[in-house]
Order: sequence, then C-alpha cells, then structure tokens
Amino acid sequence: MFNRYKSQAERLTLQTAQWHDRHIESLQIDLSKERKSRLGIVGIVTKNTIGRINDGFNYTKVDAGLVQTIKSQTGENEEGNIEGSNIYAGDLQLIVDNGELKMVVKV
Repeated sequence: MFNRYKSQAERLTLQTAQWHDRHIESLQIDLSKERKSRLGIVGIVTKNTIGRINDGFNYTKVDAGLVQTIKSQTGENEEGNIEGSNIYAGDLQLIVDNGELKMVVKV
C-alpha cells in the first residue's frame, strides 16, 4: 500500500513541475531575475517605445514569494525541503486532532 501512495506522490510532483514549466514558458517568467515579460498590446507598445531605451521596461516584477513557491515545487530550490530531501521520503505520522487530520514529519 505504501508503494502505491509513494508512486502517486512522485507522479503528482512530476505533474506539478511540468505544469510550472509550461506556464513559465508561456508567461515568459525569468525566475532568476524575478520578472516576467510584458505580454499582449502593452508588451508590444512598450517593446517598441520605451523598451528600446531601457530593457527593464519590457518586464514586470514577480513577487519573491511566488518565485520561491515555483522553485520549491519544480525542484529548483532545495530550501523548501527538509535537509534538502523530499518531504515524502521521510517517515510520516498522521494524527487526528479534534476531527482534523494532521501530518507530522519525523526527521
């Protein structure tokens, strides 16, 4: 039974990373510089006017928290994981507390 849940978690992790990769490409997000390209009419106008003077005007800032979330979910950032490993690779304990299901990671 454990192997079934492990394979489901691995598949979900892979699908999440692929989803992020598709959206990073389509939205032209640069994670290293925490910015994304201006798209649509605004992007075209900006690129052909003030974007020629300063390349920075061709981009908008992406929230650092969002970048951190994307990096942790795509595996680019090991800070989000305990000791640089997959959270699901360790022992987990499920506890029911006042009707709520809680997950505790044993390190």
